[in-house]
Amino acid sequence: YYYSGPQIFVRSDSDIKTVDDLKGKEVAASKGSTYATTAEKYTNHVKTYDSDITALKALSEGRHDAVITDFVTGKEAAKEGFDVKGRQLIERSEQAVVLPSDNPQLLKRINEALENLREDGTLAKISKKYFGEDITTKPE
Repeated sequence: YYYSGPQIFVRSDSDIKTVDDLKGKEVAASKGSTYATTAEKYTNHVKTYDSDITALKALSEGRHDAVITDFVTGKEAAKEGFDVKGRQLIERSEQAVVLPSDNPQLLKRINEALENLREDGTLAKISKKYFGEDITTKPE
């Protein structure tokens, strides 16, 4: 029902802008995450933490050059006062709600509700209020 994905986050004084700038830099990510795997594509120096927030806090305190994490998580950390700034959005993918597979009726009701919210503009309005942009439409 929304689109998010891995993004590079740096301190406000950093000159890192794209994945090309990560070569040789220390990049933090959450342990066992797809973000850590993504970081390994661009640098040999990956430090993992138990959570995305812990990695972002360490970045904010000057312990690393960058963090790769979900764009929504990073934006929230910045709003909470962490010294982090979003740079290149590496990719965007569709996000979903996890539901029990043995309840197709629940899935149907949730999908119908989401579609109604999308059609009447409520979903976009909520997205803009909390994220500053509409993350509910498929990126080009």
